[in-house]
Amino acid sequence: MKLARAKRLGRLLHGSAWRFLALTATDPALDRLYSALRHSHGSSLDRDPIPGFTFPALDFVRERIRPGCEVLEWGSGASTVWFHRQGCTITSIEHDPRWHKTVSAGVSPPSVVLLRGLGEEYVRPVPTITKFNMIVIDGRSRSDCAAFITSEVAAGRHSPGLVVVFDDSERAHYRGAVKSLASVARECEVFSGTSTVVLSKLTTVLTY
Repeated sequence: MKLARAKRLGRLLHGSAWRFLALTATDPALDRLYSALRHSHGSSLDRDPIPGFTFPALDFVRERIRPGCEVLEWGSGASTVWFHRQGCTITSIEHDPRWHKTVSAGVSPPSVVLLRGLGEEYVRPVPTITKFNMIVIDGRSRSDCAAFITSEVAAGRHSPGLVVVFDDSERAHYRGAVKSLASVARECEVFSGTSTVVLSKLTTVLTY
């Protein structure tokens, strides 16, 4: 154990490791990440939370929302409060009772966080998606949620210009779900980059 720790310390003391750290610390591409981390340090959902999408995807979304925009979201959290503060009416679906209580405190009617157990009531929380202008898939059972959206769009039960955000789309087990959503989409854009959560990920945004 002590030998392994000594080897790790030796690697950290190597000149190349320090050069890497210096380059990372001065990379302008990471400025937004450092700013977000400084802003969120020690804070809660009370202080300007930022969705965990890649920053390019967040810019894309920000340009397309307006006050009164109706948003459906699977997986409540920072994005829930952020959409609410942008003047949107958000319906967020959450399965965890304690987290549901926490996030609910950050929004007010007509926005709402619905507590739904995992299963059919979680995947299909509304009869139809017709009224929604934007949908965020960022919670549990994402493939099943994507299948519900795909079926609604295929049947024409959606608003014109509907935008669907599928986060963490780089994960192999989501490829089928994203492909299904893309098969009925008018446009599909994949945004890679940094988020407030990780240094490298993908967020896919589809327009119908």
